[in-house]
Order: sequence, then structure tokens, then C-alpha cells
Amino acid sequence: MNSQESTLLTNGKDAHYNFAFIPNSDRIIYIKRVIGETNKRLFIKDLNTPEKEELIFEYDEEQYDGTGTIYLDEFSPDGKKMAVRLGYYNVVPAILDLESGELDKLQNDSLPNATYTYHNWSKDGKRIYYASSAGADFSELRFRDLESNKDSVLTEDLLWDVSNIDESPDGNWIVFATNEDGTYKQNIHHVPSGTTKKFDKVAEGSIPYGVFDPNQDATMAFHVEYFGGAMDIFSYNLETEELKKWTDNKSEVESPPRVIRYPSFDIDTLTNKKREIAAVYYPVTKEIEGPAPVIIELHGGPNMQSKTVWDPMVEVQRAQGIAVIAPNFRGSRGYGYNFMSMDYGEGRTGAIKDIGSLIDWIEEQPELDSNKIILSGASYGGFLTLACTATYSDRILGALDLFGMTDLVPFLEEGEKNADRRAEYGDPSDPEMRKYLEELSPINNVDKFDVPLFIFQGEKDSRVRADQSRRLVEVLKAQNKEYWYLESAEAGHDLGGPLTQAYVISAQLTFINELLNKEE
Repeated sequence: MNSQESTLLTNGKDAHYNFAFIPNSDRIIYIKRVIGETNKRLFIKDLNTPEKEELIFEYDEEQYDGTGTIYLDEFSPDGKKMAVRLGYYNVVPAILDLESGELDKLQNDSLPNATYTYHNWSKDGKRIYYASSAGADFSELRFRDLESNKDSVLTEDLLWDVSNIDESPDGNWIVFATNEDGTYKQNIHHVPSGTTKKFDKVAEGSIPYGVFDPNQDATMAFHVEYFGGAMDIFSYNLETEELKKWTDNKSEVESPPRVIRYPSFDIDTLTNKKREIAAVYYPVTKEIEGPAPVIIELHGGPNMQSKTVWDPMVEVQRAQGIAVIAPNFRGSRGYGYNFMSMDYGEGRTGAIKDIGSLIDWIEEQPELDSNKIILSGASYGGFLTLACTATYSDRILGALDLFGMTDLVPFLEEGEKNADRRAEYGDPSDPEMRKYLEELSPINNVDKFDVPLFIFQGEKDSRVRADQSRRLVEVLKAQNKEYWYLESAEAGHDLGGPLTQAYVISAQLTFINELLNKEE
């Protein structure tokens, strides 16, 4: 830092990432993947002899779930061990001995698709705190007693996913976040009494993290994220309940988004009532005459989540008098594992029906124009946009697909990039599932497309290959369908660099405006 000189510690050609300094030493730990190979290796390097590296652990994908990586969580207080997670779909949490390289699995019977968050060592080194959905619908706050090797659940009754855990210096308090409809709320667990309560001293905004002051046992600091991008910093004493606001950046936002719920087509077996789907509703910010056109924005993943976040594209649309609704259809994260897995295999048809139910809901809202509905989505959201276009062409004006899958069987079979998605999408080696995937694929339903399409594809996309969009365009052209097609030579599974992004966004807005201004 004093000389401001940099030194290359690695070979400059292979992938090196997730660097961390090992406590109480001059050593660093990092992951290395040799270009052209899939296995990841964990190395330790002494900064006094940077030309040498010591192999500690090799992650063999075939030994675990055939995909994923090594997640480096936290060092033990003495710096001799580290909590790690291996895999992606079937995560294996473990403790890695940094001297011997031995791996001690924390769960001998790791449940398929169970989630495990960042593992936090207690200050005395006797416990590991973490959140997991193993054996539960939501991710719960838990701890592993390292002396008895027993796990305990601290929050069985919270019907939201737990994450971002921190322990007070004296070990008496735990703070953690819950994802509640896409907004993070803080919770406080008192270890001696075993009680948990919601932190409700700040009414607005999202609080993703609470971090304890290392010099004050019961004082935590946190920041609040407001819609629009502003943030404020607070501190709070858990014993005296004294709240201090250190900054004042919040400003009033015109027509902030809100979470709405609409009934879908089926019955929720937990409530025996019509299933409700949560969605983020962005009302218009411009005064208009009559009801507003609507863009239904479909997220990717499929197991991502639409949240009340500020998006420049959405803000431009709202300023032009267009409302935006981003639904968390079945398969979305944040509403329990059962809901997230409801779109697996042939359940994907249910996600399409969820969008149809949203259109039904829009028809009942006097401030929204159900005759001017446009679908939009990227990646999986692009696929869902196309699948819904084939189903609801008579109820929408048009659709925008950004690097979405158009033919599911090749998407799952060509190369290894998407082989891990078969448990979710369905295995095309099964004849019945293959037939379903073929029937669902947008490329085989072009005859049902009766509205204009906007399609964007990156040539360098390794997740959804450019051939997916190119072959769809060929079929659209052969059937004389109306479409706009953009392809970028520099873009991958994204919009590319700043200039390409600006061009694509401008083209999208032009397409939307032409749809809305089209003469009947």
C-alpha cells in the first residue's frame, strides 16, 4: 500500500478467484481452475514465497452433483479451519482442515436441493451458525454444536427465508435477515433466552445486513436501502434499544412500487384456498388520460425473484405512462421450496397459467388497460415470454424476448453448460418428458404467434446459444410472422457493453412505442 506497486501472484492464464487472507498468518487461500478443465482446486500461498503454491483440496464435480463450485465461507477463530460449501443443487457443507486438507462433512445425509447459506463460526469456535432449508420449506436459522455434532433449529415458525447472520462479540445475540416479499427485514435472536423478535425501529426500506460492533457487545450497525437508490446508515443498541441515524439521504419518491397479490388457477393445499401469486406493481409516474398500458416483466432463473428495486428501464416506461408488473410466478425464490419446485418438469405449464391469471387480474383493474398488455423477459424470462405469447396471443399486443430459450431439448442436450438443469426442466432422455419439452418449446409453436416479437441475442452467449434465437427467426420468417431481430457480436448472456446496451434499450423502447401507437 505504501509503494502503490502491484505484484502478480498467479500464472496470469488460469482462473483464480475467491481470495482470502488466512488469519494470523502471511498466507492467502484461493480457488484455481485450469483453463480447459472443470475441476476446481483449492490452494494456499505464503506471500513470503509467492512462487510456490500448496494444493489443499481438489473439488471433483463428479464426486458431488456434477456442477457448482467451492464456496469459501469463514475461518475458525484460530485460523486453522474453514467452513466451506461444495456443489450447487445438492450442497454439501463441510469443515476443511487447512493443514491436512481433510474434509469433515457437516451433514452426512445432504438432502437434494436443500439450501445452505454462508456458515458463520461463533466467536468461541464451538458453534457454526447457518441457515438451511434441509427438511423444511423455508431456510431456517440453525447452529451446529461442534462438540456434540448436533444441529438445532432456532427459528422454526418464520415463513420467510433466513440469510446474512451475525453474532455479537459476547455470543448473546444473533441478528439475521428475512426475505419478505423481496424486502429484507432484520430479526434479533437472544441466545440465553432463546427468543426471537422482529426489528421494527425503521419502518421503510430494505435492511439486508446487520453487523455487530466488535468493541461493543450489543451494538449493531446497518444500512437501509430505499427505493430509488438512496441509503442511510444506522446503529442500534439491542439492550438499551437506542437507535442512532448517522446519515440523512432519504427523499420522497413519486409513486413507489408495491407488492400486490392476485389469485391463480389452482388451490393452495396449505390454505385450501385459491393460490395467490405475489407481484411487484410499478404504477405510472405520468398523468395520463384513461387506463395505463401494462408491461408484464418476467424474471429469469427460473428461481430468481422480482423485488421492489429501482430499474432505469422500468422508470423510463413509467414516465411514459406505462405501468409495469413483475410477477413471482411458481418457480420463484422467496416463497418456500415447495413453491420454488412447483415448475419442475411438467409443472412448467403452471407458470404459464400464472401469467394468464395475472392478465385476468389486470382486466379487473380500472386504472390498467387490459387491451394494451405487452410481455417482456430475459433468459428464462424470455422463454416464458415466448411460451405465454403462444398461449395468450389473443390477449396481448406483443412481446420482447432477450436471449430466451426457444428449443428446450437442444438447450439441455448440447454441451455441458445446461446439463445440470435437467432435474429442474426435465430429462429429455425420458421419452415422455422429451415429448413434453418439444411440445412446450416456442420454436414448435410459432403458428400460434399472432403478435409482433422483439428478439435480442448475444453471439457469445454460452448459456443460451445464439442458434436458439437464430433458428426461431428462420421459422418466424418462413411463416411470415412479424418480428424485430437484433444480434450483438460482443454480447454474451447479457446486453453487452455500454454502447450495445444503449442501442438495445433504445430499440426496445421504440418497439414498445410502435406497438402502443399502432392503429387499430
